[in-house]
Amino acid sequence: MLLVRWKEASILLMGDAPAAVEQTMLGEIPPLTLLKVGHHGSCTSTSPALLARGRPLLAVVSAGEGNTFGHPHDEVLQRLESQGVPLFRTDRDGDIRIRIGPDGSLQARTSR
Repeated sequence: MLLVRWKEASILLMGDAPAAVEQTMLGEIPPLTLLKVGHHGSCTSTSPALLARGRPLLAVVSAGEGNTFGHPHDEVLQRLESQGVPLFRTDRDGDIRIRIGPDGSLQARTSR
């Protein structure tokens, strides 16, 4: 896990951290501008507790199109949707470019 803070923005890059690791860090997670969803959207990460604590304004999943693991898993997609988190996915959207302004504003663009 890597938490990046810049001006008014907080960006959490989850890496492959499972939910058990998320639990140990919950108290240190601020409101999130951007969440890079853990482990390609595996159901073992990006717990409901993490989403409730961080309340990300936007989430990104990096997963290969048609990957054999079925990433991102439906459970994770449903968790994000139930929290009202807008989502970009590399398997669906292709390359994703996100600009974060000094005020924490977000601009996202995709291309294939």
